[in-house]
Amino acid sequence: DERIHVKHVEEKQFMHLFIGVDYGETDATSFVLYGLLPNWTGVRFPKQYWHKNTVSQGDKGVIEYADDFFRFAEECYKTYGKVMRAYVDSAAKHFWSYLKRERIRRAIGYVIIEETNKQPRGEKYDSAIEERIAIMNLMCALPGYMQIDPSCKHLIKALIECERDANGNRRDDGTTDIDSLDSCEYGWLDDIPMIESAILRAKGYVRTEKGANCGQQIY
Repeated sequence: DERIHVKHVEEKQFMHLFIGVDYGETDATSFVLYGLLPNWTGVRFPKQYWHKNTVSQGDKGVIEYADDFFRFAEECYKTYGKVMRAYVDSAAKHFWSYLKRERIRRAIGYVIIEETNKQPRGEKYDSAIEERIAIMNLMCALPGYMQIDPSCKHLIKALIECERDANGNRRDDGTTDIDSLDSCEYGWLDDIPMIESAILRAKGYVRTEKGANCGQQIY
């Protein structure tokens, strides 16, 4: 609901800030900044970069997208003063490898480059995609927990338009902006167990389940 979840992100203090990165050559390239509020009390998406060859102005490749990424990360660092971790789509090996090399060559200390681990974080879901959908639905269900800055126009549109196909899977056939969704989700994958725990506690639920891939306990 845009009336509830789309608001200017005013917070400046976060437990940590991560950048989700989805790289595309014919598909869109998207970077989404994700911030976790103190004590797991909420998540914010203050900023997004989006570009798609043949749609956006000018065609770009690895070098140009890398320049844009470091410019984006630098702007985020200047705004929040916090060292960030960037989770780059593991399928785009050439891009995250290039970013790692460039970070060293440019002596950049405000962002660390990591490959995204797309495996499910808990035991409830066999599919990582279904886990991500369920956690996003949880975020949306708790009033005030998740907010997206209005400047993240592509992410907002992607969340509104995403849908399932005839087989019940999230549609990924080019008719919706999966790239914005992926880059949004890559940023908070490692926080799934504790985000889920915080939301369920706030809603009054009590349960136990061991996070399969991170060894954390969900109460």
